[in-house]
Amino acid sequence: MNNNDEELIAIMAAIQEYMKGKKFRIISVKPSPWKYYGRMMNMR
Repeated sequence: MNNNDEELIAIMAAIQEYMKGKKFRIISVKPSPWKYYGRMMNMR
């Protein structure tokens, strides 16, 4: 399991707790441009 999987699981758990058992479906997950910026800065 990589870091992205762990983040997705945490997000889904938070949504499920917020919705209090109501059914939901995630349509899409868009990556944050800040995440890529941070990676690029760490590579320099």
